[in-house]
Amino acid sequence: MFKGGLFGTVALAAICGGFFAYQASGFGKAGIYPELQSFSLPDTEGREHNIAEWKGKVLVINFWATWCPPCLEEIPLFMEMQESHGRQGLQFIGIAVEDPDPVREFSGKLKINYPILIAGLPGLGLSSALGNPAGVVPFSVVVNREGRIVHRHPGIFEAARIQDAVIPLL
Repeated sequence: MFKGGLFGTVALAAICGGFFAYQASGFGKAGIYPELQSFSLPDTEGREHNIAEWKGKVLVINFWATWCPPCLEEIPLFMEMQESHGRQGLQFIGIAVEDPDPVREFSGKLKINYPILIAGLPGLGLSSALGNPAGVVPFSVVVNREGRIVHRHPGIFEAARIQDAVIPLL
């Protein structure tokens, strides 16, 4: 009984600490948005890509894995939005945090219409640097045309939320 109460207290303290750290960072206030730092990763065929390839577009960078059911649930929405808004400058980029083989098989089977990059487990470090210190997947980052991170979203990025975050930027 005591252990459960202690766990709840520690969990609440961690959540509050994260909330206050987020508030103290100034993220999202008065136009304070961090710049997306350059990084390069290979695609499913081993070709290296630098994030600068998509400079000037609205980016939705999504960290995911084939073993993550919530990750797989949001991919069809991303594909639909890529198809319907790609001409307006929207670009989804999937970053898989696992080995290339299952990702290549899955993305080929589903015919994912946006770039899939492979980061393996070290991708969780990149995810953390982009605002995901807990290392959860799925985790998405929205980057405006000026290259600034304007939205971070841990968990499933539902249609209404992603549209609210992305459509005004197009």
